[in-house]
Amino acid sequence: MPAPTATAVENATHADLAFERVGARTAGIRLCAKTPLKLLTPRHAGDAAWGCLSSHGGGLLNGDDVAIAVEVGAGASAALVTQASTKIYPGRPGSRQTLTATVAAGGLLVAAPDPVVCYKGACYVQRQEFDLARGANLAVVDWLTSGRAACGERWAFDGYESRLTVRRGGRELLLDATRLDATAGPLPERLGRFDVIALALATGPRFAAGAKRLLAEIAARPAARRARLVLSAAPVGEDGVLLRLGAQAFEDASAELRRAFDFVWRELGDDPWGSRA
Repeated sequence: MPAPTATAVENATHADLAFERVGARTAGIRLCAKTPLKLLTPRHAGDAAWGCLSSHGGGLLNGDDVAIAVEVGAGASAALVTQASTKIYPGRPGSRQTLTATVAAGGLLVAAPDPVVCYKGACYVQRQEFDLARGANLAVVDWLTSGRAACGERWAFDGYESRLTVRRGGRELLLDATRLDATAGPLPERLGRFDVIALALATGPRFAAGAKRLLAEIAARPAARRARLVLSAAPVGEDGVLLRLGAQAFEDASAELRRAFDFVWRELGDDPWGSRA
């Protein structure tokens, strides 16, 4: 799949969010978004500040190029979520989205959007880069569904690329890349029975105990043949965990992510999907 190029982009837009600790809570000191992006700032339980991204168009159109920048100050806690799934509409060269974030020492950032949903014929490129100071805390959920399966569009998009990079103290902690290209073979056959694939990362001192428990729990789970949901977990650094998930149904994936990352939501102060459970 040819990635969208700078000359092919027609609709560039951006969002800029900065959070600082102010007294007992975190406050958004810089919160802006350029149309067609919308930025909401809902109140939740806990002392974290929340930024919720949405779009006037209901998703990303062909030619859209979205850049999101996030800064979390020392000791601040912030969540970046979406109002609904990120819908990717069809067309070439496609659309792309870039998220860059920095988290200072003692800060916490939870990036937990709803899943990406690529329509038939869609092309999408996603880049996420997180730069963490020593002692910073980060949780990321990155997931993709098969598309509009109820409409007969199951793994019917043309191409999907996602690259996740996490650095701590300037050194690379994690680099994970996924590419699904229909020209390399039929996607429904390659993805088999699964309609959701997901990656979830938690790293930092505030997540160390929960990460350790989750690693032990997943290691002790028996593997069932033809299971509706499969999981694997691997340590990341000294205080992190990387969870991978494949599920036959969105409901199974959502419930497992909420349960497995319960220790993340407790540190954040609220469950980003709890009100929709």
